[in-house]
Amino acid sequence: MSFDLDRLLSWRAAVAFDGPVLAGVLVLASAKMARRVAATLSEVHIPPELIDRLEDDPDAGVEQALDLVAQLEASGVYDGVHLIPVTRVAQVAERLRAR
Repeated sequence: MSFDLDRLLSWRAAVAFDGPVLAGVLVLASAKMARRVAATLSEVHIPPELIDRLEDDPDAGVEQALDLVAQLEASGVYDGVHLIPVTRVAQVAERLRAR
């Protein structure tokens, strides 16, 4: 899991697998959640700017995740996305319907 498109693309390029591969995209529901994920999973880097945005705007995690989904789709590198909305299911669904 990463919040960085370049890292996700680099990882996929380094993995030789002929089957379908989905990118996992986690919707951070709050700054508290972001800090907990960062503290628990040392290999996951959450940009400090994203945590700051989450402090001021709890919906920033939804925006960030959906932006990443769009970038991943445009890259064509992954076969799809496994979107994990956690507690933001309604907001994510509403934004996806509006696309």
